Amino acid sequence: MQSWQFTNETQTRPRGGGESGESPLATTCLQIVDLGLMGIIFIAPLFFGGRHTLGRGIFIGLVAVTAIAWFVRQATLRQAIWNRTWATLLAAAAILVVATQLVPMPSGWLEQLSPRNSSLLTLWNGDAGLSLGAWQTISLTPGATSMALATLVAYVLLFVTAVGRLRTEADIQRLLRLVAFAAILMSGFGLLQYFTTNGRFFWFYEYPFTTTHNVAKGSFTCRNHFAHFLVLGFGPLLAWTAQILHSKKTPGDHSPAGGALMATMYLSLILVVIGVLLSLSRGGTIALMVVSTVAVAIYYRRGLVSGTHLYGLATLALMVMGLLSLYGSEQVERRLNTLTSGSVEKLDQGEGRRKVWNANLAAIKQGGLFGSGAGSHREIYPIYLPESLNVEYTHAENGYLQVATEDGVLGAVLLAAAILMVGSWCWRAVRRSQSNSSLILAGAVTASLMASLAHSFVDFVWFIPACMSITILLAASALRLAQLSASNEAQASISVSWSRLRWGAAAAVVSFAAIWTVSVVVRPAWASTQWDRYLISSRSMKAHISQNLMKGEQAPDNEAQQLLITENSIFHLRQVLERNPESARANLRLAGKYLQLFDLKQRASDNAMSIDQIRDAAMSSQFASANELRAWLNRAFGENSKLLYRAYRHTRLALELCPLQGEGYLYLANLCFLEGRTQESIDAYLSQSLQVRPHNGQVQFEVGRQKLLLGQSEEAIAHWQKIFNDAGMHQMQIVQLLAGRIPADLFCDTFHPGWKTLPAIWQQYRKMGSEEDWLNVLQRGLVAAKSESEKLKPDAAANNWRRLALMQRELGQIDQALISLRLACEISPSFYWARRELGRTLLQAEQYGSALSHLRWCYARQPNKSSLKIELLEARKHCEPKTAHTASTFGHK
Repeated sequence: MQSWQFTNETQTRPRGGGESGESPLATTCLQIVDLGLMGIIFIAPLFFGGRHTLGRGIFIGLVAVTAIAWFVRQATLRQAIWNRTWATLLAAAAILVVATQLVPMPSGWLEQLSPRNSSLLTLWNGDAGLSLGAWQTISLTPGATSMALATLVAYVLLFVTAVGRLRTEADIQRLLRLVAFAAILMSGFGLLQYFTTNGRFFWFYEYPFTTTHNVAKGSFTCRNHFAHFLVLGFGPLLAWTAQILHSKKTPGDHSPAGGALMATMYLSLILVVIGVLLSLSRGGTIALMVVSTVAVAIYYRRGLVSGTHLYGLATLALMVMGLLSLYGSEQVERRLNTLTSGSVEKLDQGEGRRKVWNANLAAIKQGGLFGSGAGSHREIYPIYLPESLNVEYTHAENGYLQVATEDGVLGAVLLAAAILMVGSWCWRAVRRSQSNSSLILAGAVTASLMASLAHSFVDFVWFIPACMSITILLAASALRLAQLSASNEAQASISVSWSRLRWGAAAAVVSFAAIWTVSVVVRPAWASTQWDRYLISSRSMKAHISQNLMKGEQAPDNEAQQLLITENSIFHLRQVLERNPESARANLRLAGKYLQLFDLKQRASDNAMSIDQIRDAAMSSQFASANELRAWLNRAFGENSKLLYRAYRHTRLALELCPLQGEGYLYLANLCFLEGRTQESIDAYLSQSLQVRPHNGQVQFEVGRQKLLLGQSEEAIAHWQKIFNDAGMHQMQIVQLLAGRIPADLFCDTFHPGWKTLPAIWQQYRKMGSEEDWLNVLQRGLVAAKSESEKLKPDAAANNWRRLALMQRELGQIDQALISLRLACEISPSFYWARRELGRTLLQAEQYGSALSHLRWCYARQPNKSSLKIELLEARKHCEPKTAHTASTFGHK
């Protein structure tokens, strides 16, 4: 592959002007630019595609160095060219919109530009006695918006640098071949990791939220982004292949070298397609179809592709399917069947995307001109969700909606203008191409950009730097192809020769902007690995607590383990904040961990009061000063009391950095006594928490718990009814708090539990309830099993009937248990655990012949289970002569 070097051809002044007066410094700077662009294409994507903060920092650093080197180089030339384009003004407008979101404003201005803020943040700019301070920016997440602004500036610098660097068609060809080669390498790496995975990225790095099992991801945390990166390179790869085909001197030229090169290109195409398909990304598959269709259509219409070529593509498709049949074809087929089914339910199981899209549409209606702030999606969309989801959507799963949500009407208008502008470049580049080579390049660029537009309807690929940087380079190529295809007069009108002084001023501005972008991202990037370690620790803690809640017990060793995990989490969070003290989420998480640590230590202390009890006691005592309160806390709780002050300090800081964190107000409701607050403050904090997280399960649970402590049981139940059937830890917390303490029929009539919570409810009432309660829960289980069967997949429905049978068997209702288990096996005949329990229950009912057939079926699938062997021997003992049963059962003498 030809390296990207600055040759005499690229230095030649094109029609309308050019550069002259090359110096050694200029040559060195150009080499840095080329290396920088190669780093952006090849190196930056390796750091989780830039979605990870460390990867974003590396991407921005590479762009900064590349842009500075380009403008310094231009400033050293006697006369260097600036290509005028309306895109520059559009980029400046986009930067201005995002920058405006960060500018502190008087309350009157803010009320006009963002009326939602004042209605949402009632404890900010409110009554002086309860106010938390003055919120003065349009953005509700200033830290995230600063990061988004730095990324946007980096994108603009990359675009401007690429437009300047792509002087000729040969430069564009080299750039597109680099993009194609990056797709080949990423696909190869992704497939290698897929077939040899140990669950960790690069075989050594544990990512908190995902593994490398089951699907191809390469260096991306999401299969959709991995697939999109390959799709963006697939258009240039098609162009590369087409250029080689058309570079032959005669149709009959079949030299060995040429044949080997074509075979390599075909294998590369197959490799990338297989990478996309084994990612199991439906959006990526659609994007692959778009890029292939658009490119082939353009080439076919202009006579570059014949029927023979189409047959060749069909042959490649057959080869792909043949290779997939060796491994992974069933997974791909199942995944792609949802695309052809025409069923929205299959395409969006659980309605997750539709719920988030509807939430974004509601947010857009109230967002006004400027939205909620770039980068604010993960904090703003929960306000508009009608229910609590157990999954956080960091992005809108739709690029268009997210831009409109975060950047308002102005952002949406600028996005539409950018799409139309890039579309016009592609149209002109294709229509005005004067040679096959330029048409091939224009077709590839147009096809890949069309795929980006299509994929963005169902994913957030524009918010992944590795994908967006390639998109920007393709857009820059489209602009230059359109400009190079124009007439001499048109090229002369857009090519302006700037003096050294003007380029020097531009280099100073660009250097300042580039250094600022790096300064914004460097601290979060430095803290990102510790944040990952905290997330892994936090995940362990949540799993541990969830298991304890399901078991309904809290053993001493569990408390010791929780204490160890909590202290470990605190260590990592403190490391995060040492490196990035302005992380709103890390501050709030640290506050929560201090409260957890205080609670755990209090359980083992002589004065085992909860925070609620301490708060009520402090408010009742009406201490004369903060020092008097601190002294009392120190006498009563010793060093543990310091944890409360630390939690309060980090909570206030977290909310000052981002006021949409609902849990923060809950912490303040518990800790406000540290500043001498009264019951009125507690109510205000709970109300503010509900305003910013009206449907969050944990918020609703905690507000209900506080109401219950105040004796307002009806209000508490009302809060819990709203969220009981939404997935989350709050379900088990409600069960632990109420089940067994009120009659089972009242509990079930109040909350209408399904099979997600019925097993835990059953355990609670078995420990604390009466026989009447047990029978009530059983009856509810029967009703729920019948009503949920039609909505669930066969295995899930069968498992509900199996769990009902276990409850029935526990009460000695063997006949009813057999009915439930037979129905489970009828719904899903291959569900192992239903067959196992049916065999075991038949054995208990002394129906040995029927039990034997089911136990044999289970033994054929899991022959190493010792308990199964014992049960099978028991059944055979009653069905066949004792002398024969061992050999015939286990296949040996």
